[in-house]
Amino acid sequence: MTALEPGAALAAVAEDYVARYVEAFGSNALAGLKVGIDLHSAVGRDLTVTIFEGLGAECHPFRRVDGFVAVDTEALDAEDVARARALINDKKLDAVVSTDGDGDRPLVIDDTGRQINGDVLGVLTAKAIGAKTIVTPLSSTSAIEQSGWFDVVERTRIGSPYVVVGMTAAKISPVVGFEANGGFLLQDDISLAKGLLKRLPTRDAMLPAVACLALAKEIGQPLSKLAATLPSRFMKADRVKDLAPDKGKIFLDSVQSSADFRAGIDARIVTPAEISTLDGVRMALGNGDTVHFRQSGNAPEMRIYVETGAMETTDEMLDTLAQVLRRVLEGLD
Repeated sequence: MTALEPGAALAAVAEDYVARYVEAFGSNALAGLKVGIDLHSAVGRDLTVTIFEGLGAECHPFRRVDGFVAVDTEALDAEDVARARALINDKKLDAVVSTDGDGDRPLVIDDTGRQINGDVLGVLTAKAIGAKTIVTPLSSTSAIEQSGWFDVVERTRIGSPYVVVGMTAAKISPVVGFEANGGFLLQDDISLAKGLLKRLPTRDAMLPAVACLALAKEIGQPLSKLAATLPSRFMKADRVKDLAPDKGKIFLDSVQSSADFRAGIDARIVTPAEISTLDGVRMALGNGDTVHFRQSGNAPEMRIYVETGAMETTDEMLDTLAQVLRRVLEGLD
């Protein structure tokens, strides 16, 4: 057999990649939908257009740039959101989709111009393809459990290697995994209406965008309405930098063990309904809200995650905890 030239090999891989979605969902899966594609400097930008056109969508590519553009799907620049919202309003688009620079994390902005967070994309994708088991870190939205859509929800420490290990150990198929950044992993082959969606246990940025839009079209709702079928949960994160790990450990041990210590931080976390120490200290409060303190594994900083049922409450609580945490940490020996 003659070896393929590099160009031919890449072309063959690209063809298989496009076929993965078109053959599984069908060439009319997104027919009638108008989708903006934010190209920026994403490595797979042209394939994104090819995939969505292959699924029947009317595509409106924009913002192709030659130099590198940093796109963080968990902390999207306000200018990126405004640009997408303007195009959605101007062209009457159903969504704007993109990825981060290396193409393993999805970015989806719905028909109202609002970004759908990566963990919400993960939940909706899992529902769209009929998953029974979800494996996801503690930092993903608690709407996963509250939805009641899945047989098993397995929580892991934060980081894709932990998700992969959890997926491998899962017993009830189909098994999927995802992180709050939206990177989606598929453990099993799944038969969809039009074809077989083959397993891909590496981060997949295309599947969440394709599956969510296909499901929205199938049930006759805009993407924003589909996302609203989940219980309303709003999570945000902050961090305190330049924190030595030994001081962080003292803090986490005190939060976990002492109600008096927690009272000095915020009255709302004094008597949590449940405390998990799987990765840092995660407190589930009696009203369904969560507060999670975690020492970063790759930087000298303490991460704070807050989830409540209202954006305003999350913002206020996160801001309060971050300010108090800085003062408390300064006083620890």
